[in-house]
Amino acid sequence: MYNAAIIELEKALDLSARIPVLVSALGYAYAITGRSDDAIALLHELDDLSKKHYVGAIWRSVIYAGLHANDEVITQLERACAVRPGYYT
Repeated sequence: MYNAAIIELEKALDLSARIPVLVSALGYAYAITGRSDDAIALLHELDDLSKKHYVGAIWRSVIYAGLHANDEVITQLERACAVRPGYYT
């Protein structure tokens, strides 16, 4: 049911202010279904969002996990732990 989940996540993201948690969730879904280019595009979107407001490294780590980029997952998680922001940041 990954395709159905992707459709719902795309709708949620369109209805939201493109909040990082939804960008991350959709990026993970893209990654695990083989849509790596789409997942990477959402990593770039997180980078763009971070120019306007804080975006926690945890959200990047989720997409990297879906891409099986384990070294980058660890790097992002270490950044997240160093900053220790609230869950939704």
